[in-house]
Amino acid sequence: MSSDVLDEFSRLRRALARAYGAAIAGSEVGPLQFSLLRELRRSGPGSQAALARVMVIDPAAMVRLVDALVARGWALRTASEEDRRQKLVSLTAGGRRMLKTLDDPFEAFEARIEGALTATERKAFKALVQKLVAALEASEPAAPAQGEAS
Repeated sequence: MSSDVLDEFSRLRRALARAYGAAIAGSEVGPLQFSLLRELRRSGPGSQAALARVMVIDPAAMVRLVDALVARGWALRTASEEDRRQKLVSLTAGGRRMLKTLDDPFEAFEARIEGALTATERKAFKALVQKLVAALEASEPAAPAQGEAS
């Protein structure tokens, strides 16, 4: 892949981050907090570890993110019934209310992105992104086994 393609991906990532931030500007929630709230609404309660995997962020960063949502009353952290060491995160009524205030601006953000491409272009773009993700994930080195030095 040429650096030109990587440069374009970087430009797209920056443009998306700016537009995403603008869509929720003026609210009390940050972009990662909003993403986690949306994920909790979409999938229901989940473990911090599973949420970190889904959102592709470091587990320690997920703990800090959940801490911030719990402090604002938007999420609740409880011990799992099956494994008391595992922490489950769920959306509170306050979190649902916060999301509701941002539904319209976020839908406008999504429409702006989807409107920039035709249905055929969206389908092709999605297929290309999935192909690149699969190639990158296939070439990732395996994580060291527990106890091994990294």
